[in-house]
Formats: sequence, C-alpha cells, structure tokens
Amino acid sequence: MKSKEYYKNLDKKFIKHWSKKRDSRVKYTLLYTSFFALPLSIILGISNFGFKGLISLKFLLLSFLTFIIYGVFVYFIEYQVQEKRFQKIIKENQNID
Repeated sequence: MKSKEYYKNLDKKFIKHWSKKRDSRVKYTLLYTSFFALPLSIILGISNFGFKGLISLKFLLLSFLTFIIYGVFVYFIEYQVQEKRFQKIIKENQNID
C-alpha cells in the first residue's frame, strides 16, 4: 500500500509542477535549455580550448550550437513527453473519480 501512496504523491507533485510549466512552451524551452546547455558548453569549451579559449569565437559558436541543439530537443521532444504524461495522469484521475 505504501508504494501506491508514494506514486500517487509523485503524480500530485508532477501535476502541480507541470501545470505551472505548461503555460508557455517557449519560456519552458529557454529556461531548461539555459540550465543544461550553458554549463555543458562551458565544460566542453574548457576541455576543448582550455581556459584561455573561453573568450573566443570558437567558444561562442560551440555555446550557440549546444543551445540550439538542446533547445530543439526540449521544444519538440521533452515538452511532448511531459505533456503526454500530464494528460495521462489527468485522464486516470478522471476515470477513478
């Protein structure tokens, strides 16, 4: 019984979290892309160019490409996965009631 309650609580938390995030797809994409792509591009820049190469055109291009590629992933794939999960949980809750 505890595991069912645990998963119900997770679903409630997800519904609360996602109902706020799903309002603006572009805002969600920019926010989550920034949290992942910026640190990743800094790590890749240090490993490829060293600390002196962080202020260069190559690093800016690397950062821009990382941001674009991950942004496309978040916009078209991750958002859809989260939205499908949200709709599935809402539908299950309506069927139970």
